[in-house]
Amino acid sequence: MDKISTGTAYATAGFATVFGFTVNEFVAFAGIAIALATFLGNLVFKYLHYKLEKGKTDARSKSPDR
Repeated sequence: MDKISTGTAYATAGFATVFGFTVNEFVAFAGIAIALATFLGNLVFKYLHYKLEKGKTDARSKSPDR
């Protein structure tokens, strides 16, 4: 675990150094990336939930009990 965290720290520092980002800019970009990932994840799950509920509704409307 220590090797992973050390490698990640060095990679992040190298990335920031190469592209000239300050810590504040890096955190801002990370926040935007997380926000976009959350938004896209919510879109996917809402779509899947909609498909599931639509399938349930269609199955109920086609049942011979009605």
